[in-house]
Amino acid sequence: MDALFQAGDQASFDAAGGQIVERFHRSVLSEFDWITQQTPVDRRDTILALGDHLDALVAERHDATPRTADRFAAIVEALEQTVRSAGDAVTLLRFVGMHLTNALLVLLDDPATRRSARHFAQRWRALGGEGYLLEIRRSPTELSLPGDDWTSGLVQVRNLALNEELEPLARLTDHAWALLATRDLNALDKYEGDWITGVGPCARCAMSFASRVVSCIDDSCDFVGSFSAKMVLVRAGLNTSACLFCGHHAILDSPALFYSPSRSQVVYFVPRPGTMSEDDALTHFGSLVRMSRDRYLARLSAEDAKRFEEASELIAWSWSEFLYAIHFGETIAEDHVFNLVRFNATGGGLLIDFHKGFMRELEPEEVIAYQSLPHVETGPLLAETLWQNLERGNGPDAVSTYVIDDDVFSFVTRTLLEYGEALGGENEIGQRMIVRG
Repeated sequence: MDALFQAGDQASFDAAGGQIVERFHRSVLSEFDWITQQTPVDRRDTILALGDHLDALVAERHDATPRTADRFAAIVEALEQTVRSAGDAVTLLRFVGMHLTNALLVLLDDPATRRSARHFAQRWRALGGEGYLLEIRRSPTELSLPGDDWTSGLVQVRNLALNEELEPLARLTDHAWALLATRDLNALDKYEGDWITGVGPCARCAMSFASRVVSCIDDSCDFVGSFSAKMVLVRAGLNTSACLFCGHHAILDSPALFYSPSRSQVVYFVPRPGTMSEDDALTHFGSLVRMSRDRYLARLSAEDAKRFEEASELIAWSWSEFLYAIHFGETIAEDHVFNLVRFNATGGGLLIDFHKGFMRELEPEEVIAYQSLPHVETGPLLAETLWQNLERGNGPDAVSTYVIDDDVFSFVTRTLLEYGEALGGENEIGQRMIVRG
């Protein structure tokens, strides 16, 4: 790639292009797109012309990417799940834009559609878009309802896709339109947290993909009512990205806050990458933390904002510490007993703590890690009657973390909570976990 940029004559230029084609790896295209975005607009004409030349070389020597259809199918499935389960119109539209962004990035990866996709991205940026991120814009007026003006953003994406002959993206946008039309967006007013979407490279394969991180949550987000009390529920994969191209999972260390009005406590997550000190982390991420805090405060009433301002504050310096603080209200380890419930022998599970009002979904690797701790008391997977009830409702193979449907998950958690309520709120559902400080 460097040789292509630095070529001083036609022969050197052709030789460099030939080397790229012969040693072609798709991350080269992703890198070229990153370089394009970093190049100042007034100096971008040359690199855009170079990109057209590179696209033509790759398309001439390489066939369409076989996995494009599979990746689009995965995007469609994620899109349908997002629309089906959404309770907040603002978050829903942001996530729909994220799925459309991933579709654009898949088309950028395919030699058959790359040139059209790159031209689409150039036009999108010229219209005020941010990089490759396709945000479904809404009316900026404060009086607009949550679902107002969502159609205009999709119309813009669809028309631009048709103009650049990106039929797959246009069809996906039509599908998103039809899905959104099945929901009354003005009625989706449940607070599901403040989220940020963006595009970044995979740490393993270097391909760019879109993902999301949460910046603000409170104990009204994604919780499950347990009849007499509120149970905070943290779903698996919160702030975890999965690369669309290679499947690599990674935790995204982005600042976040959790507010518990019942505890009168605000917990901040401030990442400390590498050997960064606490003071340096606060300096580096302080503006993002303040931005999240201000955004959360802006949605509160004057009375609730006053309570937030008066709440105690706690800083967690790692993601695991942040989750622990949501659970216990502190970062200092303590002796405690809670439940570990596995969905099946090799799948995920739940931590359930009736005393603390906390439930956290675990991925399979986390279940294995918890079961390997030295203070796990052996016991039945679940009480036999409870397990039979779950099987009758969903079938014996329905509860696996990686494929579990939101409706099934809701049924499972409510069944477990109802059973725990019948036990008087004791931590006696699955294996008893004794965590030593």
